[in-house]
Amino acid sequence: MKRLLLLAALWLSGYSAWAGQTIALLPVIETSAAIPEALLDDTINLAFANTYRFTLIKPAQPKALLNKLKFPQTELLKADPAAVALVGKQAGADMVALVSVHHSISKTMHVAPSALVLTGMLAFSVNVYWDYPSLLTADMVLVDVNTGQVSDNIHVNDTYKNMMTNAAINESLEKFQVTLQREIADRYPLSAHIVKVRSAGEYLFDINACQAKEIGNKMIVYNDGKNSVDPVSGKVTKGERVILGVGKITQISGDIAVLEASGLDGAVEPGKTLVTPKL
Repeated sequence: MKRLLLLAALWLSGYSAWAGQTIALLPVIETSAAIPEALLDDTINLAFANTYRFTLIKPAQPKALLNKLKFPQTELLKADPAAVALVGKQAGADMVALVSVHHSISKTMHVAPSALVLTGMLAFSVNVYWDYPSLLTADMVLVDVNTGQVSDNIHVNDTYKNMMTNAAINESLEKFQVTLQREIADRYPLSAHIVKVRSAGEYLFDINACQAKEIGNKMIVYNDGKNSVDPVSGKVTKGERVILGVGKITQISGDIAVLEASGLDGAVEPGKTLVTPKL
């Protein structure tokens, strides 16, 4: 219930609405039928929303959109990216996420010897118990609506001790959400454009765009490299960052932060050069 209320609040408040790209999250494919799809949908939606990287779009009649792809649901990740892009365009999104989750359970035997004292004699007994660790695996394909190409593939898996009860499933999904969240955040680091060169060695940027909230935070200053397209797979590969230097926030006024960085004169271009928190 807590997860449902939180997700509803995110949609109603337009959570992450200031983020860069809009993304349509199509219903999650659950290949093992062991976990309710609604719970998995909530997990994936919250993972994306809590990264602050995207504005989430909830497509109207998502099942109908899936049917338009005319692909078996279990093989949806192999659907034609161009067809997926058309679905995203209809939903008004910049990107579309196709997500498949698999849940498998293994059985592990544990043997624990224990000592007993019987009428002056030391005897041993063996306690045997079973554990049922669960492996959750998520595969995501992200499609760029503008290019009609796959822009990223994300694979995440994690093992949980026990998912045999509803309470254990909810607890494990909350942990899995955090794992997904971190992976997405690593793939799409928060960045803000330099909006103005205030003076030599001082640069202004929108602090909300990258969530650097404190004076003294260190920031990496960089330019994006050119993207390239894999001639075989058609996947768009992001260009390598060109690191210009590292600076730190010295002032904050409203939404604007002042970044102080030396040795960057002439290399910083407002509207092109970006900053991101140095972790």
